[in-house]
Amino acid sequence: LDMGHNPWLKNIPREIGNLRNLRQLVLTNCPCLQLLPDEIGNLDCLDHLDLSDCTSLLDLPQEMECLTNLTMLDLSGCKKLCGLSAEVKSLPNLKELKTGGCEKLRRTSFTKAKKIPSLVAEIYANMESESSMTATLSSFDSSVHSLHVSRRSSLDLSLRYLNGSPKS
Repeated sequence: LDMGHNPWLKNIPREIGNLRNLRQLVLTNCPCLQLLPDEIGNLDCLDHLDLSDCTSLLDLPQEMECLTNLTMLDLSGCKKLCGLSAEVKSLPNLKELKTGGCEKLRRTSFTKAKKIPSLVAEIYANMESESSMTATLSSFDSSVHSLHVSRRSSLDLSLRYLNGSPKS
């Protein structure tokens, strides 16, 4: 279901939860969308959710924990999104989480995302400090296969950060 590229879409009807066999939901580039209905958790078969460039999206509903078949979640460009709930970070089949351009997303949002095999995250230059980025990278374990970091003019991204605390 593609409802993307709609500058006037402010709300998703609660009845979306009745589409239990829906596999893909594309809401990309809906700049007025602020919240998803709790009923999104009823989409048992959903494996692909694209919320990219929903620049007014503030939060994700806790009911997303029920999206156990979700393999890809694209939040890139969600400039007002401040955090990811524990439920989202622990989805059992999530393989790809895209967060590039989530300017307000706190680094602590990634600390429980260890089991996502391909974490696509853009870490912005406005992150508090190099040491906070180091702490973020140290929180990942060896199950992370790829980590995309950009917009840093100088960053030592040696593997020591990904394998525990940095060594001097």
